[in-house]
Formats: sequence, structure tokens, C-alpha cells
Amino acid sequence: MILLLACTAPDKNLPTITPDHSDLTAQVEATLRLPGRAAADVTAVRVGDRAAPILAAEGEVLTVLLQGAAATGEAAVVVTAGGAEEDVGIFMRYEGEPAPGFERMWVVGASLGEGVQSGMPSLRGALHSPPLLLARAAGADLPQPLLREGTFRQMEVADIGPAPGCEIPDIGDFLTVSAAERLAQLGGPEGLELWRARLDPDIRAQNLSAAGTRVEEFLDGSGEFGEQLIAHLVSAPRGQPTDPMPSQAEALAALPPGEAPTIVINFDILGNDLIDIAMNDPLDTAHMTPAADLAAAMDGFAASLAALGVPVYVANAPSPLGLPTPRRIAAEMQAEGWTAEEIAAIQAEAEARVVEANALLAAAFAPWPQLHVVDVYGEVRRLTAEGLAVGAGADQRVLTTRLGGGLLSLDGLHFSDTGYARLAGLFVAAINEGEGLALPEPDLAAALATDPWSPDRLADLAGCVY
Repeated sequence: MILLLACTAPDKNLPTITPDHSDLTAQVEATLRLPGRAAADVTAVRVGDRAAPILAAEGEVLTVLLQGAAATGEAAVVVTAGGAEEDVGIFMRYEGEPAPGFERMWVVGASLGEGVQSGMPSLRGALHSPPLLLARAAGADLPQPLLREGTFRQMEVADIGPAPGCEIPDIGDFLTVSAAERLAQLGGPEGLELWRARLDPDIRAQNLSAAGTRVEEFLDGSGEFGEQLIAHLVSAPRGQPTDPMPSQAEALAALPPGEAPTIVINFDILGNDLIDIAMNDPLDTAHMTPAADLAAAMDGFAASLAALGVPVYVANAPSPLGLPTPRRIAAEMQAEGWTAEEIAAIQAEAEARVVEANALLAAAFAPWPQLHVVDVYGEVRRLTAEGLAVGAGADQRVLTTRLGGGLLSLDGLHFSDTGYARLAGLFVAAINEGEGLALPEPDLAAALATDPWSPDRLADLAGCVY
């Protein structure tokens, strides 16, 4: 017997959303087709209980960003036009369950947690950041404080000096100028309207990472204007950079039980306390936070995280001496008359300070079995010496920490897409071991294939030696 089944073709006059299903992490683009309606007339889109920020509108088609969901199920698509909301009768289906322990993943820290690349926070960086890669591996929801495309200008190849030195612009100066350009556009009758730089200023972000944060600032929230500006963009965009706001530690501690973390991740807590050795000419360890100050802050850091009563995974600090700028500065110092022995002594002292800071972190965590250190120091040391082989056979590339070498973005400080994928992979491996899970590590070859900072796409920097 032959059974004939009649299939009904989709009605082209009905709204559609593509894709129409996603895991809980989402944070991907979707195409919303609204037959008979001008997409430009739509001022807002909501999918379930979260905004789906509009990225583009053309004809009857909207491109929106899906921001994920806290639980599986169908999420209705609602559009706003002419001040009125309308349920358009279609759904996004959120599927899957988060890995055990990832029911509420929270992230704290600084620029690596934001996914900063080429000098400044960006939408693209956040969507390729190590926290989001880790969330994808765990199938976890991770609402992020996403910035609008082009909020800050990022470094370009044209900003880099000529080969072979390829001098990188001073990151502090670049940040100041880029931020000032944007702030001039965000002024309003009552001060800065930072919320206009955010895709969704009202989402409750679970990634609190803010560029420039040091250990002490994680605890008490203090900081200069630039750090306060970034922190407000992340956690309080409706306010002013000078308004009081809780520190990251205080924000975590204040969460009610139903919102409190089930796991906490940090990719870079020590970075800003140590990195200034690499950004100043000549090299000078006086720019690094003194060990005594770090020791006091580290005890508070560990105690605040231990009080949460959940697993916590924190990166130790890689040595900044392997970055392009300090290598170039060392060469310039020698050309200016510094002896090799004098330079080596400064480098040795700086390396010892990094090792000491990492030892302080390990010692502060030692009393609490739920606090774990992820050895980023050791991995970056290996990558600096050996590079990272990605791919196989004739397609294999060996990436390096040289400018244009594939592991770093153009600022020579923050990672490329592939570098961030490797960083996320370190955390996946540590969490799998510590929590007895089997999360998949990010696919490095897939990351490299679309990485704008791959050696193939930065061929103009092939002559750089640092």
C-alpha cells in the first residue's frame, strides 16, 4: 500500500523568522520577514521577554539580534510600530538545557571578559568573546551588555607604524581619543545619554566585565573617569559616569536567590594590575601594582567569591613581556644605550612580579575548594615560545603572539577571535576536570576561518618583527 502525504507550502503572506529555533545562548542574527509591512516603520522587536535589537531594516525584512532565553520553550515575536505592540503570530523556539551548574552563569572582570579587540569594546568583540564561547559550549544563557555597532572606533592597519617595528598606538591615548569622539555624540539635555550606545540598555546583563578593572576596583568600584565610563556602559547605562554604583563584587553579593550565580567565571582579574609594564617606554616595574597592595586586595577578592558558595573559575595572569610592544620597547632601549644586562634585569623583575601575583591568587584561593585557578600564564608562555598549530595537513597554520601572527588583535594586547577561542578552551578543559563535565572546546579552525586578525587577512603586517 502506498501512502500519499500532501505537504502544504508555507504561506508567503505570513510573517516568518529565520532561524526559528536556537539554543538558550543564541546571540545570533535572525531575519524577520513581515509581508505587507514596511520594516522601517517597526521601532522595536521583542522575542519572549527580551528585546531583539534591530540591526537593519530593508523592504519587508528586519535583521534582529536574538538575545537568548533563560528557559526552553516557545517565545512569541512581538513588534512595535506607531507606538502599538503587535503579536505577529510566530514563535522562536529555544531548545536544550544548560550543562549542570550553568543554570545561571555570571562573568566578572575586565577587558578580556568584554571581548575587547583592537583597542576598544565593540559589538563584534562581545559576540566573539571567551565568555560567550564558554556559554555556547555549556548551552547556557548569558545576557550581555551589547554595544551598538561602531560605538567606539577601533584600531586599523593604517594606525600601525611601518615595518619592521610596526609601532602600535599608545592604548591609553587611543582609548581617550576614541571615547571622547563618541561622548561628544551622546550628550543630552541632562548629561551623557550612555544608554544610546547600547543595543538593549535595559537587559539584566550577567557579564559584568568592564575594561580597566583592577582587583581593588572589583571590590570597591573605584576608578578613574575612563574606567567608570565603561563600567556604567556595562551595568548602569541610564546613569552618569560620576554616579555611585555597586562594584562587581557588591553586585554579585546583592543578587536574590533566584538570580544568584550557579557558577562564576573571570578571565583577567590580574591583568590591569600588571599590564602597564608593557605600555610604557622605558620598561619600568613601578607601573605595576605593588605586591603588598595586591595581597590585601586578593584576600578580599577570594573571600567575596567564596561567600557565593558556587564554583568559581579565575584566570591567573600571563606575562605581558611576550607582547609586541614591550619587545619593541626593549629593542629601542638597547638602541638608546641601555645595556642588555640592564634591560634583562628589568624584564626579570617584571616576570618575578607576575609570578608573585599569581602565587598570591593561588594562596588566596587555597582555603576554598570551590575556587579554581585556570593557568593562563602557563599556556600563554607556551604559545609565545612555540606558537599555536591550527588545522591539519596542508591547511595547518602556526599562529604566534607577534603582531599579525594570528593570536592577537591589532592593539597587540587583546586576543584575536582564534586567541579568544583558545582562551575559552582553557576554561572548558578546567571546568570539565573540576565539575566532571564533557563540554566541547571551541573549534579553532572554524574561528580562524573567519578571523579578521588571521595572518592571511593581515598580510600587510607580514614584515613586522615584534
